[in-house]
Amino acid sequence: MTYVNTDVALATARADGRMGVFEWSTSYTLGWNLDGDRALAEAPPFLASLVARPSLGHGLRALVRFEAAGAQRRVDTTLMELPTAAWGRADLGIDWIPTARTRFALEVDNVTNALYAEHLSYARDPFSAGVRVQEPGRSVRLLVTFGD
Repeated sequence: MTYVNTDVALATARADGRMGVFEWSTSYTLGWNLDGDRALAEAPPFLASLVARPSLGHGLRALVRFEAAGAQRRVDTTLMELPTAAWGRADLGIDWIPTARTRFALEVDNVTNALYAEHLSYARDPFSAGVRVQEPGRSVRLLVTFGD
C-alpha cells in the first residue's frame, strides 16, 4: 500500500505545572488537512491529567492520578472511523524508598475498571478495519528499583 504526503497545519496549546505535591497538565491540538480542506482527524482530543504524590512519612509516598480525554468528533469517515467518547480514569499507588538507591512501589491503574478507548485506537489493515481497541481494565504493578 502506498501513501502520499499530506499538507497539514497544526496548532497546539499546552499548559502544565507543579505546586507542592500536585502536578497537572492539559493539551489541545487543532489540525487542518490543507489538501482536503477539512479538520485533521488524526489530531488528539483535549487531554488532561492531575497527579498528587503526598508524603506519608517514614519513606512512604502515595500516588493519586486522574487522567481524562475529551470526546473526539473529528474522524475520517472514508476509513470507517467513528467518533471517540470522552473518558476518565483514576490510578492509585504507594511507594517506599528505604534508602537513596532502593524503591518499592505498588500501583493500581484504572482503579474503577473504566471501559474506554483512546482516539484512533483501532486494529487496522493497516488503517481501515474500523474495529476499536479497548484499553486495559484494572491492572496491578509491583516495581522494585535498585541502583543509582
